[in-house]
Amino acid sequence: MENSLSIIIPARNEMFLKNTVEDIIKNKRGKTEVIAVLDGVWADPPLVQHPDVNIIYLPESIGQRAATNLGVKLSKAKYIMKLDAHCSMKEGFDVVLMNDIQDDWVIVPTMRNLWAFDWKCYHCGWKKYQGPTPVKCEDCGKGDKLRRKMMWIRKERPQSNSYCFDAEPHFQ
Repeated sequence: MENSLSIIIPARNEMFLKNTVEDIIKNKRGKTEVIAVLDGVWADPPLVQHPDVNIIYLPESIGQRAATNLGVKLSKAKYIMKLDAHCSMKEGFDVVLMNDIQDDWVIVPTMRNLWAFDWKCYHCGWKKYQGPTPVKCEDCGKGDKLRRKMMWIRKERPQSNSYCFDAEPHFQ
């Protein structure tokens, strides 16, 4: 097994995919690779070139599940992690995961909010926490200089630990 962990990220029109991949590379500490499956659309912005990042481009969309399954088939790792394209990881997440897991386990991590961006008006300095694209600034009324300002901060709260599996593997 070439890598210990493969992180499969199926993506289609995901604006934060580049941030997610860079965050994984920055915070991984073990033999971990990223397999980004671009489902019918090239990444925009483009992904970084890195020896631990494999990009699979599919010219026609096959859907999230099939893209995930394709990434898993291409993995040579002992462990597989499926990740959304808008996530941030803690330093050493991969080593902690592989130290604590047993071969027949499925692990679901604690989910926390990600402060991905703010809206900022470059006329007056007004800021608004992430959300739908505002039409105009709530302070000065102008809309021509509203920009998304990347924050990319993992928040400790709120967090969710309430997952449940039964004999049929589905979320409840």
